[in-house]
Amino acid sequence: MIGLLEMLLNAYPSLKRHRIVGHTDVLLIDRDCPGLEFDWAALEKFGLGLVPNGSAMSLDDAYGGFFRLGQTGQLRKNDRDDLRVWGGGKPWPASTPVVGTGAGGVAGVGQGGPPSNTVSADPIRELQADLRDIGYFAPLDGNFDARTEFAVTMFQKHFFSGSRRTLINPSDRGKVDRVTAEFIKRVRP
Repeated sequence: MIGLLEMLLNAYPSLKRHRIVGHTDVLLIDRDCPGLEFDWAALEKFGLGLVPNGSAMSLDDAYGGFFRLGQTGQLRKNDRDDLRVWGGGKPWPASTPVVGTGAGGVAGVGQGGPPSNTVSADPIRELQADLRDIGYFAPLDGNFDARTEFAVTMFQKHFFSGSRRTLINPSDRGKVDRVTAEFIKRVRP
């Protein structure tokens, strides 16, 4: 298959190596083509397809710090930035100034930005923007609706197939856990 792809790239020099994708990546219908058995990681070794950059990364500052707060948290359908509802739960508290300890143990306000125990931005809108940057259709409204869930599912069908199939639980398709979030941040054309 690699040889065939290389021949096509040579015959059509306007094609970019990172634009080799499956039907699942471009159709707005749920298709399993090339399927969960297809090993995109094998193509990535040759610089073909959407190649994740580097190794694992810190998500502490990504998605408003949502994943910093809970290792097992997930962004999922019906989460909304405007209502401050993430992880399928109750609304989160609004950001407040950091109360820290200054020189000599004196407490001070405003040292270092939002507190480490709150979400400081719009994680759903950031997720949607990342999915769009990669090439998946997602609205930019901060609402994890069916369209956003579909884009996440299509991303997961591509990046968690073949040799990476076991990296996420099949029941978590359409939800953004820490592993999915890391891959979304690492994939850039």
